[in-house]
Amino acid sequence: MAEQHGAVRWERDRDGITVVVLDDPGRTSNMVNARYYDGLNACLDDLEARRATLRGVIVTSAKHSFFSGQDVDFGEIPPQEMAGLYGLLVPVRDQLRRLETLGRPVAAALTGSALGGGLEIGLACHYRVGLDAPGVFWGLAETGMGLMPGGGGVVRAIRMFGVAAVVERIVGPGPVYRPAEALRAGLVDELAPSREEVIARARAWIARQPAADDGGPARQRWEQPGYVIPGRPPGTPRFDAEVRALAATLDALPGSAFTPAPRAVLTAAAESVRLDADAAFQAETRHFLDLLETPARANMSKAFFFDAQSIANGAARPPGHPPWRPEQVAVLGGGTLATDIADRCARGGHSVRRNAAEDCDLVIHADGDDGSGAGADTGAGRMVIGGVEVGLRLFVPTGRPPLLTVFFDDESAPLVEIACPDGTPDSVVAQAFDVAAGLGIAVVVRGTRMSFVDRLRRALRAEIDALLAEGVDPHTVERARAYAGFTDASPVAPPAPDAPAPSAPHPVRPHPEARTPGAPRAGTAEPGCPLGELAERLLMAGAVGARHAMADGIVLAEADANLGSLLGAGFPSWTGGVVQYAASRPGGPAAFTTRTVELADHHGERFRLPGSPMPVAALAPAPVAVPAEATTSAEATATVTAPASALSPDASTATATAPAPDARPTPDRNA
Repeated sequence: MAEQHGAVRWERDRDGITVVVLDDPGRTSNMVNARYYDGLNACLDDLEARRATLRGVIVTSAKHSFFSGQDVDFGEIPPQEMAGLYGLLVPVRDQLRRLETLGRPVAAALTGSALGGGLEIGLACHYRVGLDAPGVFWGLAETGMGLMPGGGGVVRAIRMFGVAAVVERIVGPGPVYRPAEALRAGLVDELAPSREEVIARARAWIARQPAADDGGPARQRWEQPGYVIPGRPPGTPRFDAEVRALAATLDALPGSAFTPAPRAVLTAAAESVRLDADAAFQAETRHFLDLLETPARANMSKAFFFDAQSIANGAARPPGHPPWRPEQVAVLGGGTLATDIADRCARGGHSVRRNAAEDCDLVIHADGDDGSGAGADTGAGRMVIGGVEVGLRLFVPTGRPPLLTVFFDDESAPLVEIACPDGTPDSVVAQAFDVAAGLGIAVVVRGTRMSFVDRLRRALRAEIDALLAEGVDPHTVERARAYAGFTDASPVAPPAPDAPAPSAPHPVRPHPEARTPGAPRAGTAEPGCPLGELAERLLMAGAVGARHAMADGIVLAEADANLGSLLGAGFPSWTGGVVQYAASRPGGPAAFTTRTVELADHHGERFRLPGSPMPVAALAPAPVAVPAEATTSAEATATVTAPASALSPDASTATATAPAPDARPTPDRNA
């Protein structure tokens, strides 16, 4: 007879195997909450009380996802429940330790996706059988949201795979794995084609295990006598050198000063191998809790889970219109864009014609002109639905967090921006969205044929040109861009000697000491430069540029603006996007507005928000502090200001060291 307590149901069969089913009543997906904790606690009490007759345990789920999958509906979760989530971290972590030290074989039947804490449940089991089906993903993907595993995922992964593998592949990049990939990586032990077969194979594995009386208590393979953690032995020079090399690699990543999660994974990993399991679990949780208050955690979680889920669910699609699938699609044009769109439409099952529009209910012009006035662009075009034209632009993301794969399955999918001018019927907008979602990650612009992403790109390019015009060395601009975390790594070319003044939404006031790049500047005394100041100017240029775009008639949802800026314009991931960056600066939107006035007064009217007052003093040229050039010496480092919560001079600051391109960063003292 089955027993149920809270979100957990369990039943023992005639062979002595107990099947534990995670099934939170009334919820779309299982998540950590009080019902889950109370239910698993009651279940563990029962398993321990009847251990003498227990043959083994299977942990599975009644939901579409196993646990914490991409189909979590946060609208179902009351605010007070969300507020108490992390208070359960330690008790739930300790429950998993009780499960894996039960002394009986424990198999996870992963009948759906398991992300973060869901996979931590799986890793606490001794064997994992996974469902081999489309749309199933497993991964310790927390770094993609500015966090790291905190319930034992790092400790168990380290013991299974070693420090280097965990930092570089299993945890550090925040990866998600499809079933076949997870099997190759060793995250699961076996795959099965159906939910029923997953449970059957988990049961068969338990049946193959020796009885407790014959083989001793069941335990994790990494707790078996004689087991050695893969990789270099801790406490040796080779291990220390490996940790330093891993630290250098992480510190060289764009925006590493503002995304502490990968470094925290390395620190926890290096500590873990020196500690027994129970002490290592405590260290992991401590590092997790340290990340909770970082701005990157809130911003990245919003962008790459909440905003991504919103876009994937079609929040910007006008409601009340049935899904649309055109029967005949015409793709006009002969370039690479036309070929790419035609291929994507064909893979989506559409009947595609090239350069023949007769009798087609969707015509896509992929000729490099979307009618927005932005000029030729290999990613620009337009679509015609029922005689109504909609702008169409495709952008290949310069950096795409792995977590997005759970919402947008195709890793090569472009960002697809559709621009619907005033008067476009909602029915056509809905149809255009369906087409865009079939091509990639759909972002909807209303009210104009202008491109929001292109406007951001132009604003960022204008600020780079302004910095160059002020005499900042191109290499220094590249370093500032990487320091801020922009994913665009293309070289910054110095302006030609006879180049016109840089274009921008508002005039740029050249600095009185602007000079030819490479020529010496009077007064240059330091080998370093304030990269933080330059980086902030680039970030603010993007955020202000977004406001000007919206003031000029571009209308789009916050989620679309954030993800569009991240994937289309290369905005730093830790900011959460242009809208989130402005909202999350220290002091909130009011402080953001104040900072735009300061920047406008010192660096030019392009920083002034639309509708902001323009003081008389701002009309006259004013001196601007020009950063000193950075040295290219391998030994040099530039001292910069890295505020705790954003690149902002009004925040409490801490001195940080930004390594020169050839310099080796100092390893973390805790590593």
